[in-house]
Amino acid sequence: MKRSFKAILLLSAAFFFAGCTTGLETEINDLAKRVTDLETYCAELNTNISTLQTLANALKSQNYISGVSDYKEDGVKVGYQINFSDGTYVVIYNGKDGADGKDGDTPVIGIAEGEDGNLYWTVTYSGGTTTFLTDSLGNKILAVGIDGKDGKDGEKGDQGDTGDTGATGSDGITPQLKIDDGYWYVSVDAGQTWTEVGQATGDAGDAVFESVDTSDPDYVVFTLVDGTSFSVPTESAFTSISDKVEEMNEQITAVSKLVDSIFTNSVFVSSITFNIDGSDTLSYNVTFSDGTAIVLNKGVNGKDASVPEVTASKYEDGVYYWQVTVGDSTSWMLDGEGNMIQAAASDGNDGITPVVGVEDSAGIYYWTMQYGDGNAEWVLDPEGGKVKASSEDGTSFFANVDVSSGEYAIFTMADSSVVKIPLYSAYEALMGAIDTINTNINSMSELAEALEERTYIKETEAIIYSDGDTVGYYISLSNGKSLYLYNGLDAAAPVMGVAQDTDGIYYWTVRYGTSRVNWVYDDEGNKVKAVAEDGEDGSTPAISVSKEEDGLYYWVVVNGSDTTYVEDSEGNKVTASAVKGEDGTSFFSSVTSDSDYLTIVLADSTTTFRIPIYKEFALTDWTYGENEMGTEYTLTTTGETTSYALNFTLSCSYITDPEIQYYTTSGIESVSVGEISYDSNLSTFTGTINVTFNVTPLIGTQKLLLFFGDGKGKVVMRSVYFN
Repeated sequence: MKRSFKAILLLSAAFFFAGCTTGLETEINDLAKRVTDLETYCAELNTNISTLQTLANALKSQNYISGVSDYKEDGVKVGYQINFSDGTYVVIYNGKDGADGKDGDTPVIGIAEGEDGNLYWTVTYSGGTTTFLTDSLGNKILAVGIDGKDGKDGEKGDQGDTGDTGATGSDGITPQLKIDDGYWYVSVDAGQTWTEVGQATGDAGDAVFESVDTSDPDYVVFTLVDGTSFSVPTESAFTSISDKVEEMNEQITAVSKLVDSIFTNSVFVSSITFNIDGSDTLSYNVTFSDGTAIVLNKGVNGKDASVPEVTASKYEDGVYYWQVTVGDSTSWMLDGEGNMIQAAASDGNDGITPVVGVEDSAGIYYWTMQYGDGNAEWVLDPEGGKVKASSEDGTSFFANVDVSSGEYAIFTMADSSVVKIPLYSAYEALMGAIDTINTNINSMSELAEALEERTYIKETEAIIYSDGDTVGYYISLSNGKSLYLYNGLDAAAPVMGVAQDTDGIYYWTVRYGTSRVNWVYDDEGNKVKAVAEDGEDGSTPAISVSKEEDGLYYWVVVNGSDTTYVEDSEGNKVTASAVKGEDGTSFFSSVTSDSDYLTIVLADSTTTFRIPIYKEFALTDWTYGENEMGTEYTLTTTGETTSYALNFTLSCSYITDPEIQYYTTSGIESVSVGEISYDSNLSTFTGTINVTFNVTPLIGTQKLLLFFGDGKGKVVMRSVYFN
């Protein structure tokens, strides 16, 4: 992790040499005291230098401050004790305020960042310039150790060869100060060699640390006497920030899942549960139809709203891209080439899920964002400054989740953008509605053909639910096919139908709500025939749905390879729904039947189907005048009448010419069958049997046996007696 440090002046020792006394003994005593004070101060300086290095190393090793307390010697506060998360501690000495010294040169040991980004020791003399401390070869002295570089992997063998050993890292070195013969010396090789850095003939200088501020729960701020300061994170703050990073990345992954679901026809929201504390919703548990689950934290507004908000929003090209909001400023996330970061797969490009992190700079953690395999970049505020990481909650990624529509889970993000994901239950209902609609369409196609051909209805049975409601009809046709006519949903669904145009041909129609009935056209602009005509086959379109980039489903009519949107009365695409509504209509406004016909009136009122009821072979009427004759009948004759007309009606859907045979006794001169009238719609045959006698009055009783047959083995016999 790269760290960026401003030069921090950490230690300063001002020694002033002056003082004229009138007595040699006083001068000797004062000099001895000053030497003792300087030696003590020198020891404290070395302690503070070591402490500084410990603080710097703490940033690198993620060893954070767990507490700060007063450090006392002989009951007197002389500094601070800094406790770390690994159980260790260091001491910072306040130092003493000395009088103005004479001729003393105060060396100030500090740390600064080199061009390579590593931290090195510096030295500054009072009134002088700051330079890096160097070793005997002129190399800068590291203040904090650096990691060795990874070795390169060896070429893969049968089981993989071991890679080369990486370069060894360099340890940081702690400078040491000492006073010898009235001069300051510094060592950068653990005391093996010493370099003179200035005269030490003055009193002990000002304290190194001006203050240690623990008022910020996230950082301990160390301020030096020269006004410079630096910060070290507290353990609790780092833990909170780490938890916040994990939470944010979980939320970003959740956003990615939601956006991906928009473009996936097989992933829907199965269930949403709410985690509630009192009257406040804290989070939403969202389970998808593919078995995966996410948690959406609603969160609360933090004190300074310093947590960046990450959202996915649809651009004008219809593609979802990532956005980041800092404060009141929202901007698109850009990669290293300035391109917007795609949030969901589209047009052959995969979506990328950004990863939130933190890195420290000058001892303070700032938010970062990484995209794919790219490097982590600072999250910047509107002024271009890095955004400080905070353990305080910022605005949640999600403002609300609404499932009240019963069809979609509507996720409103913090930036007010909306993502809609179909509820699985609603999707199942929608697919069920589509199946019902297309079943009705196929049935209508068969009914249209039945009008053109000699096809009859053999059986009709109402489909009744357990609550007693009739939801449709089962219909068996004489050609062996079975049809189902469902009443449909009282929902905002399109209604398909067939209608005869002025050319006498049946074509498909579609209507939605109160819009006018429209013909269904193919891609060449021709009306789609519902039945075969003039050597051309009819076709059966289907109602389906098309999922668009807004995540919504729209009704479409599919005819072969052609797809046409269903439009309302204003020409707008119609969203698909299986939820009941006032504007919806059934496919069929009525289905009635009698002994001869099944009558179906379509909901669009353009067509009424009257399909003949299938009739088995039967003698439905057998009369003489107004008298029903029954199976056996005795007809009383008179002397004046020589012939009698017996009327019959036969019903049969599968023949066009019945067979009639008879047997008579000797008194009957002739039996003849008059012209038979055939009604193809009713499948009936109507005619007269004429019976003539050779003499009147009849002598005895004469008998006529009639046999009506369908030519397929079924015969109906009737007996008539004349006397």
